[in-house]
Amino acid sequence: MAVAAGEKRGLRESFADFLHRSAGQPRDDRIVEGIVSLVPAAETMLDVGASDGRVASRVAERVGAAVEGIDVELQPDARIPVTVYDGTTFPFADDQYDLVTIVDVLHHAGDPRAVLAEAFRVTRPGGWVVIKDHVRRGRWSNFVLLTMDRSSNFGVHENTSGTYLTSSEWDALVVDAGGRVEQKVWPFKIHDLPWKLVAPSSYHLLLQLRAA
Repeated sequence: MAVAAGEKRGLRESFADFLHRSAGQPRDDRIVEGIVSLVPAAETMLDVGASDGRVASRVAERVGAAVEGIDVELQPDARIPVTVYDGTTFPFADDQYDLVTIVDVLHHAGDPRAVLAEAFRVTRPGGWVVIKDHVRRGRWSNFVLLTMDRSSNFGVHENTSGTYLTSSEWDALVVDAGGRVEQKVWPFKIHDLPWKLVAPSSYHLLLQLRAA
């Protein structure tokens, strides 16, 4: 029997919440705190791959920014305004945002260099791009990260795929896209027990970037 879209979303949200919560602080809390620690204030903010906007809305509230998002498809009941785009070219003029956030998105992108270059393009001089993403640590990490991605995207993105980079590959990607790394938080703690035994902190990083 086919699962209705609403039921899929409910299953996805329940499983994603179970997946991302640990014995202590939730995943979203740690990501929000990590971003705010790097960029404590901004007037304008763009979230790339916004999904339902739950992380971006919390970051924007903390830093005092007017926020909007872009994604390849709209999610119901998004908590921020979201514009659909083609997954590569941002539908905005240059130098518009003080802060651009890209949370667990670039490993899904067909051309991550192009997406990151667009993020630098729309960031104002002196503004920041902050990335939270995964780090490849061998074949097992690829399997774990892809499994967790597919589970947490259940009912939202049916054909989830992931290309995971090593730490040095992240550094090279930033330079190739026209930016520089100001701060790298790696390992970046996301999970407590039991999940950190499966996806340890070395699988996650946070990058504070500026256009070169």
